[in-house]
Amino acid sequence: MRVGTRHSGFTIVELLIVVVVIAILAAITIVAYNGITNNAKNSAAQSAASQAAKKMAIALVQNGNTYPTDKNGFLALAGLAETGGTTYQYSLTNDSAGYCVTTASNGKSYFTTNTNVTPTAGVCPGHAPVGGTIIVNLVNNPSLEENANGWVSSSGSLNPTRVQVSGQWTFRGVRTDTVAAALRASYSLPSTVTVGNTYTASATVYSSNARTVSIAVRQAGTTSTVFTADHSFAAGETKRISVTGVTSQGSVYVNILTATGTVGETYYVDEVMLTEGPILYPYSDGNTPGWAWDGVAGNSTSRGPAL
Repeated sequence: MRVGTRHSGFTIVELLIVVVVIAILAAITIVAYNGITNNAKNSAAQSAASQAAKKMAIALVQNGNTYPTDKNGFLALAGLAETGGTTYQYSLTNDSAGYCVTTASNGKSYFTTNTNVTPTAGVCPGHAPVGGTIIVNLVNNPSLEENANGWVSSSGSLNPTRVQVSGQWTFRGVRTDTVAAALRASYSLPSTVTVGNTYTASATVYSSNARTVSIAVRQAGTTSTVFTADHSFAAGETKRISVTGVTSQGSVYVNILTATGTVGETYYVDEVMLTEGPILYPYSDGNTPGWAWDGVAGNSTSRGPAL
């Protein structure tokens, strides 16, 4: 009688165990590699930011502690160049008594200031995140938190007043007659724009009565409308309205207009924006996290990343 031979080998369960172990080891290796890579990128970005701060400190002493007004001046003064994937963003503080520099390298960002030369992860207020863009609110006093500079009415018929509602300052108009009237943001602080470019104006508006309210971009110092849009309101409704168009004027303001109405009608206007391009952004100004005023807080243009 012939005895058969028996061949030994791996069972399916054993093979599955081997595959799972290999997958786990591969995952651990990838995680470890990514961690090492990220640490290297962070170290490179921190080093670049630290070097920028040190060079700037030395250069300032040699320059009589006079701060550059823009990035090109900063690069020239500090003897830096945007090479090897390292880029810089530079800005002065509101009172021009200090500066902030964002250094981006290998997809990581750190910032330093004249009072803190230790690199801090992130970007300076008003600077763009890595790969991001910055938008500018061109209205000089967009939310009335400091005063009513630039805000007026087209006539005394609205009895315009800066009032506080739920802890936030706003511009109120109450009709004393029935004629058409407007609340004008940035009228005496007009915005500078580029002729031929597209801009979007927006505002938060309340109307006590069912009413059509128009938002318009007008030529500075006149009632000449550059572009406008109508919006319907229900009684007691608050909403954000906007208009987009191409400007034919280089200096403009934002106008909120109501047609004829009844005595006692009340309107509130606040949170005005004028930004370049066709996109309607959520309201932002220099008090918004990540944003910065370009000049006097509350009374200047402001910039930051889109929310």
